[in-house]
Amino acid sequence: EKRRKNFMYQVLTHSRDHTDLVVPERQAGMPTWSTWLAQSTATLLEKNVSGVVHLTGPELLTKAQWARRICEALGVDAPRIVETTVQASGQKAPRPERVLLRSCRHSLVHPALSGVLQLNRRAFLESAWP
Repeated sequence: EKRRKNFMYQVLTHSRDHTDLVVPERQAGMPTWSTWLAQSTATLLEKNVSGVVHLTGPELLTKAQWARRICEALGVDAPRIVETTVQASGQKAPRPERVLLRSCRHSLVHPALSGVLQLNRRAFLESAWP
């Protein structure tokens, strides 16, 4: 991502700079690897699947949990993580507190997050810290 705004870049930047990472407390979602998402979308289109289909990662994680998981899997020091209200976190776009999506319309399985992070460790770190 050219503007380096996604959550992984934010976590790695705060890790590198030894600055606090402020995240909304209790806000949780299902981190999804974009490469898997693109491949899965293409697969569903090839199978002529139409309508609403949820394609997500396998785990519901808070922002704080996700940040720690990123640092652990990539072998970098976690920044100090400060959980606060959504309003105090500086988050600009409104988001629901918990996003838990499931789909029974396909059998595609997202790889384990730790495996995705470890498999792509070098590429992720080189793109975050050029």
